[in-house]
Amino acid sequence: MPLASAQKAIDITPSYIAGAELGWKQSQYKQLLGTPRVDQLEGGYTRLVFAKRKVSVYLKGGKGVAITTWSKMLVDEEGITPCSSVGELKAAWGAKLKPFRFAGAIAAYRRSTLLYAVERGRVDVIMLGPATQNFVALNETGCR
Repeated sequence: MPLASAQKAIDITPSYIAGAELGWKQSQYKQLLGTPRVDQLEGGYTRLVFAKRKVSVYLKGGKGVAITTWSKMLVDEEGITPCSSVGELKAAWGAKLKPFRFAGAIAAYRRSTLLYAVERGRVDVIMLGPATQNFVALNETGCR
């Protein structure tokens, strides 16, 4: 559904980040996002890093299982981006956020299929993916 020209595009939703959806093949991500750096990771994961877009896609079994962004140019439905403050995140989503704790501290907040990894009072990375992939976001490059 097209947006009115005066509206800012919504880049991050529970269905996609930067237009990329979970479950796609590597070639589909390349077609949409360009040429990535390809990293082979432990556990059978492949990471496609689209540095110019500040987006990474994690593949397992040839299909996308998590998509992350650290780009403050990409926004969710409420205007939250990587680099937004945790206060802004909580004001925008409130009770819809479920804290994710690691080593006794809140490391992220989950909202549906999105995970907002937080560090030093700000949103560091936003990830699209199931809770089984939470640690992907915690190990990703943060907002800069």
